[in-house]
Amino acid sequence: MTVSQQAVSTPRVSSVLSLEPYRSSTAAAYDLLDPKLAAYLETLTAVNTFEVSRLPEYLIGTYGGKYPEEGGDKRLADARAAHPPVEVPVIATHPETGRKVINVNEGHTSHIKGLTRVAGNSLLTLLFDLIKTPELQARFEWKPGSVAVWDNRQVNHYGVNDYGEGLRRFHRITIRAAAPS
Repeated sequence: MTVSQQAVSTPRVSSVLSLEPYRSSTAAAYDLLDPKLAAYLETLTAVNTFEVSRLPEYLIGTYGGKYPEEGGDKRLADARAAHPPVEVPVIATHPETGRKVINVNEGHTSHIKGLTRVAGNSLLTLLFDLIKTPELQARFEWKPGSVAVWDNRQVNHYGVNDYGEGLRRFHRITIRAAAPS
């Protein structure tokens, strides 16, 4: 579970959330899969790593075209040691609801084990696009003090950069829970 509260922002900050009450969870996306494709995907394992996100640029200090900051290489090396890539099932079962979920995320999943890059990337693109289907998403307009809660085990969050150079600051708590299996 994640609880996020916006503390400070410029106007027109919003975020796209896939929230279960709106039938926009990765469980709802799974329900749209052809049964034969879903059965195949259930046999696959994906690899998640922060390396596919912008986090390495933040750690080194080069995000936004900046020059590297002192100590950035050490911060990145420390993060790599503390958070190595992990293997996850492409399709998992939510431990509380029992629903099947698409268990990949564009911001974390680097590849599918045992497949060529072309085949793996094609399947991941299909799954990422399915999860981002507009009919499966809810827009949440952030305002100072707003709070959003979502279940990371069945929700993919896609932030929308509609605040330009403006400031935004959030307080976020992620509660450890049983992972999908």
